[in-house]
Amino acid sequence: MKKLFIAFSMLFSISISANEIVEEILQLEGGEAEYNKVIEQNSFMMRSFDFGTCDADGNYQLQDLETEFKNKQEKLKEKYLSWDVYKANIINAYENTYTEQELLGLRDFLRSPIGKSILEKRHQLFLLSGQSNQRNVEKYINENKKLWDEFGKRLDQLIE
Repeated sequence: MKKLFIAFSMLFSISISANEIVEEILQLEGGEAEYNKVIEQNSFMMRSFDFGTCDADGNYQLQDLETEFKNKQEKLKEKYLSWDVYKANIINAYENTYTEQELLGLRDFLRSPIGKSILEKRHQLFLLSGQSNQRNVEKYINENKKLWDEFGKRLDQLIE
């Protein structure tokens, strides 16, 4: 029984320290502020529609319904997209993916000058690669449209 208790205690202490290590890694990566910035940048997908109208006197109608809708929408956002929800999920993912030694190594790397430099420059890297990818998508769309136009013309010739 004593061995079981010691083993359980060791396992429990490892998961607590792994949790703390991942929290520190998240903090080094920008943590909550960085997550909220991403959510805000993508909030266009979560915006409500303004379905209110003005009556003949210029009074806004449906104000209470719109307010109720927006309040419910905020509650959903908090339930599914809050920092606490994200953090719990990411901590779980880190703990299920990496050993405690790997987490310590990652944390130490992110504390190092090279790790700090990578964290500082990652936005620039994502921006530049995103712009290149966008150009490639546009080229693909244009060339694909030409290909389909050619296909349509050749299909018309076969049908005639």
